[in-house]
Amino acid sequence: MKKNGRGKQETTFLDERDRPDYFRPSTALFKSFCEDIATRYDLSNIVEKSEVNSIDYKPNECPDCPGVFTLQTSTGTRRARIVVFAAGAALNPALPSDCPFSQSGSITHALIPNYLSSNVKLLPPHMLHKISRKQQTNLLVIMRGPLKVKDFDMELGWVAKFKNHFLARYWTADSDEERLEMYKEARNGGSVNSEYHHILKTHISKGRVSLHEFTNITSASWDPVPKSWKVETSPQLLGLPSFDHVIYATGFDINFERIEAVQPLIKRYGIETVGGFPCLTHDLSWSDEVPFFVTGRLASLRMGPASPNLEGARMGAERIAWKVGELLGRGEPDSKGERRDKWLQ
Repeated sequence: MKKNGRGKQETTFLDERDRPDYFRPSTALFKSFCEDIATRYDLSNIVEKSEVNSIDYKPNECPDCPGVFTLQTSTGTRRARIVVFAAGAALNPALPSDCPFSQSGSITHALIPNYLSSNVKLLPPHMLHKISRKQQTNLLVIMRGPLKVKDFDMELGWVAKFKNHFLARYWTADSDEERLEMYKEARNGGSVNSEYHHILKTHISKGRVSLHEFTNITSASWDPVPKSWKVETSPQLLGLPSFDHVIYATGFDINFERIEAVQPLIKRYGIETVGGFPCLTHDLSWSDEVPFFVTGRLASLRMGPASPNLEGARMGAERIAWKVGELLGRGEPDSKGERRDKWLQ
């Protein structure tokens, strides 16, 4: 039926509960986004590639004047009023304490005919896929637990549309020890997404890869003549070949107190840690007196299990930006998103 020459319009209702939880952006989209941010804020002119060896902070003798950080880097000495530490775990990948392999003989040339991958995580499926495509090899994957298939490297509820419910429980926990247990439960070790799980199953069906779950490596001995490892497992796997190379995928240790660059700060000001994570303020700073901010994985006790991911990067940027603006006395950030050089002086 028409009225006044117009057709009746239907009302469309959008239900937020019907929105899919998670879309994985393409590499091209993410690259374009990063380039857009770098161009918008002219980051190419302020980013310096350098390695920070030590960070120290001395407050100003004048109580109303800001203190100064001194950073010793591979390209010289730098000084700053405020420092933001965003270095991931900031430690090298670590072998587990029960690793039976010695460093000698573990590394061989690039054309390696046999591989053993221990404790598969997100990286090895990518790695195994590339190796299988490029070389005729025998690949064996040994896992201490089950192969977990997830679209994300944590429980999806922490980043999905009802994430505030999960975060509220995390932020209102009674202690950092309780938050640490929630973090471990949410991350729950390594996993593969459904796409690479399908690729992995394809390689297994074609005999390129052998997968053994709930299996531990009990011993390993290096034979210098063929230059290969002889491995024993529990439960025992019969007919195992010798392996030219062993790749552990056991991630990183989290231990803020072992990071070399922050040793001067730890000695001078000290900081409590739980499970290797620093106990930061709500604004992600070392303390109210030391404007040293931490974001990323090391800020997980304050931001939640998504702290190592893009969700944590966004959340950390919001908290730190507001506090930095307050410390610099600049008020609210520019709502237009334009670069404000006076913030960076």
